[in-house]
Amino acid sequence: MPDNTSLIDQLGIEPDLYSCGARWLRFLLGSMLAMLLALVGAGIAYPLFNGVTVSSLNFASFIQVVFNFTVTAELLLQAIITALAIWLVLVCH
Repeated sequence: MPDNTSLIDQLGIEPDLYSCGARWLRFLLGSMLAMLLALVGAGIAYPLFNGVTVSSLNFASFIQVVFNFTVTAELLLQAIITALAIWLVLVCH
């Protein structure tokens, strides 16, 4: 009957998940994931909101307010930096 335990279990090695190297690796991978998700979000937001005109109408006074949305490179950069800052706050709490 084959033994289904892993080699690490057979050797009795305990992986140190909180070592300095493991922490840096988790931090680096998490930062890369945050950056990737921020870029995906920016890629979705750009075609959905760039150049869109929306309006709001107040039926009591019949005043209409019109907004023109423009997604700029500066706005996308701010969104990416904000996503990375949120990741940093979550990691370093």
